[in-house]
Amino acid sequence: MTISLISNTTVKVALNNDDMKKYNIEFAQINQSSYASRQFLIKLLDEICDSNNIDLTHEKLYIEAFKRDDGCLLYISIGGEKFKSKEKLFCEMIYEFDDLSPMISVSTRLWDMYSHLIRSSELYCSERNYRLIVKAFSKADKKLSNALNEYGVLSGTGEIIAAATREHYSPVIAKNAIEILASIR
Repeated sequence: MTISLISNTTVKVALNNDDMKKYNIEFAQINQSSYASRQFLIKLLDEICDSNNIDLTHEKLYIEAFKRDDGCLLYISIGGEKFKSKEKLFCEMIYEFDDLSPMISVSTRLWDMYSHLIRSSELYCSERNYRLIVKAFSKADKKLSNALNEYGVLSGTGEIIAAATREHYSPVIAKNAIEILASIR
């Protein structure tokens, strides 16, 4: 089992098949409201808290599970009112594109109109598509989303989807992707 702190509110846990056997859990049971899944999560949270010196037991949690051939991947984030009350300065938006051409077009548009609102951008690819991660000021996300929605499809927002993209997709442009794509014109 590998535990990684992604941020002060999110933990990534990679469990292999042996770890799953150790906890006596199958992937299909994780999202069920059963005794087995509750026991698994309690044991897992205790181990996370002990090994990383953090306390996840007094907050509402958001848990996202992904099946892998060799086990599963869990993202555990703190939720609830305490988490919601913190206004985030930046947000990460992840958009998918089937082709480079629309991505170059939207990058040109974003760079010309909203470069001052974009904190960073990264480009990743898989065998079937591209993913563009745009980190922008939270108050600007609607302006940027309106432009991006015309060219691509929103895969999601936030640290969890961005981290999953970074892990499962191959990097193409690690920094300033929008600026670099806009310069291709």
